Amino acid sequence: MLSKKLTTLLDKFNKREFLRFGKFIRSPYHNENERIILLYEILLEFKKADFEAKIVIEKKTAWQEIFGKEKYEDVKMRRLTSEMTTLAENFLVLEETELQPGVKKYLLLSGLKNKDAEKQFFEKAKKMKTAAVGKSTDYHFECLQTEIIQHEFIDSHVPQTNTLKSLSAADYHLDSYYTIKKLKFYCSLLSYQSVHATEVSFSEVEKILENTKNSVAFTEPAVKVYYQTALLLQKNNSDDIYNKLRESVIQYENCFPLPELQQIYFHLQNYCAVKINDGKTEYYKWLFDIYKTMIKRNILLGKEDLKPGLYKNIITLGVIMKDFSWSENFIQAYTDRLPKEHRENAQNYNLAKVYYHKKEYQKVIEQLQEVEYKNIIYALGGKMMLVMTYFEIQEVRSLDSLIDSFRIYLRRNKLISKNVRQQYMNSLRFTKKLLNVAPYDTKGLLKVKEQVIKCKSLAAKQWLLEKIKELE
Repeated sequence: MLSKKLTTLLDKFNKREFLRFGKFIRSPYHNENERIILLYEILLEFKKADFEAKIVIEKKTAWQEIFGKEKYEDVKMRRLTSEMTTLAENFLVLEETELQPGVKKYLLLSGLKNKDAEKQFFEKAKKMKTAAVGKSTDYHFECLQTEIIQHEFIDSHVPQTNTLKSLSAADYHLDSYYTIKKLKFYCSLLSYQSVHATEVSFSEVEKILENTKNSVAFTEPAVKVYYQTALLLQKNNSDDIYNKLRESVIQYENCFPLPELQQIYFHLQNYCAVKINDGKTEYYKWLFDIYKTMIKRNILLGKEDLKPGLYKNIITLGVIMKDFSWSENFIQAYTDRLPKEHRENAQNYNLAKVYYHKKEYQKVIEQLQEVEYKNIIYALGGKMMLVMTYFEIQEVRSLDSLIDSFRIYLRRNKLISKNVRQQYMNSLRFTKKLLNVAPYDTKGLLKVKEQVIKCKSLAAKQWLLEKIKELE
């Protein structure tokens, strides 16, 4: 087979990257070996059928296409694939450089310095300082590099010139960069510790938190925000810190690149989620407000697809808060941001959920008829929602039939875990019991209620308790 090192790397390229790589190696500046281009053409022909497919090509087959009738030499073939691997790595460096403007700026300054281009150097350095984006980690790193290289240029090319200003500025940006980076690491560790049952130690953390507030760098928005984030994650029980952090994030959001801003909002979301898991339902509103803020300020998504789980969670929050109009608008606005294969099912299923909570039960039935049950999550959720809907409108015959078919589905589908299967089996069993409880049978209803409360493996526990309460 062709070099695994090469094919494994190229298999990671998406269609756009693979085609751009073709332009890269066809450029004489990057590659003068025509046989590399021939090898690329062979790989491209293979990929055209399916760019997601893994490259499977025999070395001798590729050799015949490239070298014709020339006798096969394994060393020569390996050398060719090795050369192409190096070109692929160089291509990745170039692509990454394009994505990191700060790196490009620094390399340009370094080149101007090495060429003694004094006028161009200082003009470019001045523009870079004023054009640096935001006030977070990347900003301070860019400014640090610019000040250092400016000091080096002046020191070596303009003798007897005072370089203290550049050194002082470099020192300030170094402190700011280090403090932000350290606080970010600490926030990540605390977040990890809150999810995983493990103790995480971090050197000098307490000292950093103590000194940060009194440092010159504390005037920097990013330092202030990450300091508050660290305090929130450390104490994890302070609404006052939460509110201060949220105000700071909104005030200084332009100081952060989108991925950093999303991560800070994730910490705010997690704070609310922990409270909700502790049974404090008033934090549903807090969490919902965070998502609404992120959507309003275009922070929720970058260029990536919206994950189906996040889409579903946001709609669920909207339903819990009974903001049905907002939820429907969200579905209409954001369904197209889902991966293509999820869009139709996600829209139909989640619209059905909104209609169910609006008590528009006929619309629920109609909407669920559009859901394809190939996906287990939609299948289980959709079938259970239909069970609940038939119960609400007292379609007893339809409900009995659905419960029977749902049980068969649960038994036969081997992809459903034992625990999940039991949760839904129990939910169907108790739904059937509620259906058969005679009116005014107080003892019978109380017995079912006690059984539901005690049952730990139950998919629709909250709904069953609500129905019991209505019957009491």
